Amino acid sequence: MATCKKRGNTWQYIISRYTDGKYDPIRKGGFRTKREAKIIADEIEDRLNKNNTLHLKPIAFEEYFSNWLDVYKKDSSEATIKRYINTHNSIKQYFKNKTIQDINKRDYQEFINEYGKTRQRSTVKKLNGQIRACVLDAIDEGYIITDFTRNIHLGGLETDTHKEAVLNYDETVMINKYLRVKLNQMIEEYKIIKKDIDLRYLAIYLGLNTGLRFGELIGLTKKDIDFDNQLININKTWGYKSNTSLGFNPTKTKETRIIKIGHKTVDVLKRIYPYIKENEHQLLFYVPTSKYYVINNSGTNKLFKKILKKLEIKKDLTVHSLRHTHASVCLYQKISIQYVSERLGHSNIVTTYKYYSHVISELRTEDEERVIKLFD
Repeated sequence: MATCKKRGNTWQYIISRYTDGKYDPIRKGGFRTKREAKIIADEIEDRLNKNNTLHLKPIAFEEYFSNWLDVYKKDSSEATIKRYINTHNSIKQYFKNKTIQDINKRDYQEFINEYGKTRQRSTVKKLNGQIRACVLDAIDEGYIITDFTRNIHLGGLETDTHKEAVLNYDETVMINKYLRVKLNQMIEEYKIIKKDIDLRYLAIYLGLNTGLRFGELIGLTKKDIDFDNQLININKTWGYKSNTSLGFNPTKTKETRIIKIGHKTVDVLKRIYPYIKENEHQLLFYVPTSKYYVINNSGTNKLFKKILKKLEIKKDLTVHSLRHTHASVCLYQKISIQYVSERLGHSNIVTTYKYYSHVISELRTEDEERVIKLFD
């Protein structure tokens, strides 16, 4: 039978138990109220009565997280593993040798508050998501009883939304026209003076018209383009950063998707194909002198900013903004969010809602007016 006692300003539960004929009680303190301590104690007693295994031997939180990472996340990508390692370092630095059994909700909230003082809200959310996955497995394995990450307030520094980080429809049309003309000019120049085609222009054009991530773009090979049916098969990425493996890697969601492209995009690709340098992997964006054998992200960003300046578009955007532009323009043009989610390769539609909630919110007013007009 469990008993609860007050110790200073907090409560402690004590569960009577005998192990090998010796009195071996289970104690845990730090609860704000007697009721809170009693609820947890009752849960533990219930599991003991059902002969469920409870790992009562204390283990440091950072040690459990490290072991959990080795067991459950060993097949993750190199980039993902590095993010988990950063989370582990944050746990180790803050909690030091504190056991996972001794951490309560208030302790964890204080950790999140401290972490969020110097990090953006999206970063805090990612860290909490990783820790929560670990904590839920710790509950399943019997190391702890309660989820101390549940209903935690996620702070962090405010970040700019994607609302400002996109081109509008007219700007999208303008850039598309400019890029098609520029690519055709470079093809003609190559025929005359054999000047290499700057594939960064093609990457910007495809990024705007497909919404592909940069890693997916530079992972495209010649066989991924189906000219007859106007399709692109997105089934891999190419490592282009120090935290990714050089060569082909899985997509972010480790899934394959096939998307439709327009006849003008097909025409651009058909014309430029003969002038792409031959290479072992048949990469579209192959650059033999590059460290990673493809165009690099920073150089493509610089070119994109140069194009924006030339066209007098006063927005501070990056190549990744092309992906958000593609999605936002589709949504503003009344393309269903289900299709946009599939086209972007999001793991689920919730992700699409999260990133483009501002667009959906703006469209709601238009939908409301149309519904009223329809039934009035």
